[in-house]
Amino acid sequence: MDFAHFLRLCGATIGMACLAIEMGVSVFYHSNLLQMTIATSIINVITAFEKILLPKRPAVGMLIRVASLVAVNAMLFINLTHCFEDLSDFVINRTSLSHHHDDEHGSIDLTLLATAVLDIIGKGVVLMSLVSPNPFFNAWKRIFVLFSAASCMIAIFSLYHFKLANHHSWVWSHCESLTTVVLTAAQYLIILTSLWRYKPYLLADAPPKEQCDFKEFVETVKSQNPSVDKISHIHAHRVWPDKSFHVTMRLHFKVDKSDVKWVTTSAECYANTKKAVQAYLSNAGATKMTLEPVFEDIDENLKDDSFCIEKRCHSKDVGCCTLIE
Repeated sequence: MDFAHFLRLCGATIGMACLAIEMGVSVFYHSNLLQMTIATSIINVITAFEKILLPKRPAVGMLIRVASLVAVNAMLFINLTHCFEDLSDFVINRTSLSHHHDDEHGSIDLTLLATAVLDIIGKGVVLMSLVSPNPFFNAWKRIFVLFSAASCMIAIFSLYHFKLANHHSWVWSHCESLTTVVLTAAQYLIILTSLWRYKPYLLADAPPKEQCDFKEFVETVKSQNPSVDKISHIHAHRVWPDKSFHVTMRLHFKVDKSDVKWVTTSAECYANTKKAVQAYLSNAGATKMTLEPVFEDIDENLKDDSFCIEKRCHSKDVGCCTLIE
């Protein structure tokens, strides 16, 4: 085991330990901000599996990142409903960080303060261990999501401890819920914009036209290789984590099958065309290309694709063949 892997294991262990402590504290003390720290801790724990268990499977790692964001979205939504419930209650005699009706600074607040400090230290260690990849595409967004809730808990505690706020006002008695609503809205904006950036990979989108114009590609290949009659069934999809893509296509060649050397000629035409296709697409970002050659006689004028099995495939729409209009 190398040192980097050992460091990642240590970071993941600390992250899970902090999450377990926070969940234990949440059983005894209700705090909306504490629920937010638990939700963001789950991001570190889930994404840690990407580098520890799946270092060579980036596509699966992407799904893990998306799963972590979806899980956090669900937890934030449930927590937000609790906040709205708190805000609908106009009872003023509440402490800032609990549902207990204590007007004095007590152990509940100290426990939550210690949990918030532990959360910041634990997440800082996880970030420095590089065990958890960044699912937000931006370092500052990640820092805000991971540390904002715990930081606000410390700030509210300080305001209460140093008597810097009117403890008997409605705003103060609902300070935590109001803060949670604002933070949740900001985190939702960050998480949803991050999920949108995963969309091209999740839905197997084709590369953008400015990256690879397939109409121009077909014209270029046909102009360089006159024997190419057409290029059909072009399917391309983006590949995580960069702008690369995979593509499959069918190359149709017109050859004179009455010529005794038509097989050799066809092989040469295909070899030259393959080089042209690979050069163009590799330059555009393709990392995997599947080419299917089809050699048709110059006198053939078939309505049906030569690869059709039988016509009833079309009525069943099972994709065994495609009609050429």
